[in-house]
Amino acid sequence: LDIKMPRMDGMELLGRLRKQSQLPVIFLTSKDDEVDELLGLRMGADDYLCKPFTLEEVLARVESKIRRLEEQGPEARVTSQLGNLFLDHKKMEASIDGRVLQLSVLEFRLLEYFVRNGEEVLSRERILQDLWKGAVVTSRTIDTHVSFLRKKLARSRYAIRTLYGAGYILKPREGADWLESESGDFGDPG
Repeated sequence: LDIKMPRMDGMELLGRLRKQSQLPVIFLTSKDDEVDELLGLRMGADDYLCKPFTLEEVLARVESKIRRLEEQGPEARVTSQLGNLFLDHKKMEASIDGRVLQLSVLEFRLLEYFVRNGEEVLSRERILQDLWKGAVVTSRTIDTHVSFLRKKLARSRYAIRTLYGAGYILKPREGADWLESESGDFGDPG
């Protein structure tokens, strides 16, 4: 971010970002006043670089932030966001466009599992093994929970798709699929 931006200054944008995300933020700015630097860091910026700086310095600092996130791993994340879907892992709360979803603990864990595994096909067996850990349930249990979760994600820009014979995958909605969910006509969730 830059402090001097045309529509909204960088400090205000950082304040808004920190209410929703722990996305790493680096200020790249000509404001070299120590007061601005301290304010930016206290508001949650991860770094603050004053102009002039070299591209190599910026890249080194960005790589440092990426390494820090990779070392923490996805389990250490406090929040996740996919499009208009936002998860607060500590509160076990999911929302779409700011509206909190009424999810059971199991539905939240299932959604969290899909989000953490990105656009990876997840077989019923793998989901059973990773989420139910030794409980005696059938694969139909997963189908039922996925069906309930799909309905609750109807206004999300991401949908759980079935890949017949393979399992489930969380993917962005496309074209008419997104338009259908916006209008409220959800059709076949598979």
